[in-house]
Amino acid sequence: MKRKLITRWIIDCLYITLGAAIYALGYTIFIRYNSLTPGGINGIATQISALTSLPPGMLSLAMSIPLLILGFWQLGAHFFITTTISTVLSSVFMDTFDILIGSHAYEGEMLVVALFGGALSGIGIALPILRGASAGGNDIIAQVVNRHWPNIPVGKFLFGFNMVVFVSAAFVYGNIESALCSAVVSFVSSYVIDAVLLGVDSGKSLMIVTENPYELAKAIHNATGRGATVIPAYGTYQHEQRSILMCVARRRDIVKIRRVLKTIDPSAFVIIQDTSEIFGKNFKSI
Repeated sequence: MKRKLITRWIIDCLYITLGAAIYALGYTIFIRYNSLTPGGINGIATQISALTSLPPGMLSLAMSIPLLILGFWQLGAHFFITTTISTVLSSVFMDTFDILIGSHAYEGEMLVVALFGGALSGIGIALPILRGASAGGNDIIAQVVNRHWPNIPVGKFLFGFNMVVFVSAAFVYGNIESALCSAVVSFVSSYVIDAVLLGVDSGKSLMIVTENPYELAKAIHNATGRGATVIPAYGTYQHEQRSILMCVARRRDIVKIRRVLKTIDPSAFVIIQDTSEIFGKNFKSI
């Protein structure tokens, strides 16, 4: 048991360290020297740094201390320790990379800067979250708010907070392009975070109301290798007993399934929905 706990902490620290380094790399190369600002506490620290020349990493760490205490009080010791490690490492890496490679920062097309800066930021933020930590900053506030007021969507809370930061960037840097491209950074970062956390192997779930469930299930299996589950149902329109065939498939399988439906039961009623991630047999292991 002790060995497993030690192994867990080692893996946690590896993910957190790698995430902090990737975040700081994207911040130094693409964001800081192009009059952009990330969202959250790091965004505020970046703007203060632009006005005062103080190191943004240390500013971010100083502003995060009250939030880390709040996280310990509300979210537990493991969250506090891992998030503190993540916050400290990110701050140290931000200032260290600034000294080492700041002079080689990319200064070019703003859209390219926003895309690559957002992508690296997203990866760096997502890696600690995979291990039950947080990148710190306003993410801590969002989790605390969600814990006590679950009816307040975390995404909307963070979006509103970040919009204030982005609007202020237009005044700090003296141009609206900074605010707009900073918003692009945040959008790309959010997309990448979802891709890392939810997986890029998304697929489709199908609910098929049919009169030939077993024949249809066999044909789908032969065509795609996918299994299915038959669910008894009752149709209120014609007051008849029906069956619902439920199955999940990769996007590439949908064309094959539609061909099967057209052959076996062209009158079937079909609902196809996106699924963010699929675990289980013939997919990703749990």
